Amino acid sequence: MEQNLVAEDVLASRIAEAVERALSVPADRRLWTAEQVGHYLGLKKSRLHQVLASPSFPDARRPAGGHPRWVSGEVMKWAEKQK
Repeated sequence: MEQNLVAEDVLASRIAEAVERALSVPADRRLWTAEQVGHYLGLKKSRLHQVLASPSFPDARRPAGGHPRWVSGEVMKWAEKQK
């Protein structure tokens, strides 16, 4: 039981550190997932994929070769231009 409490404390500490690091990144420099982009733009999944593939849409980044992410500020600027 004590071992579980120690593991939970370590996990809670790691989560708190990750949240602190994430919040220290300026809002316009955060990396968004496709789901976050869709939420910001108010798009359903089918329309979102069309937008992400558009030549005018900002290029995705792949941190450490992982899943694509978009710089939030670039997405925001793109959205403003579409109005």
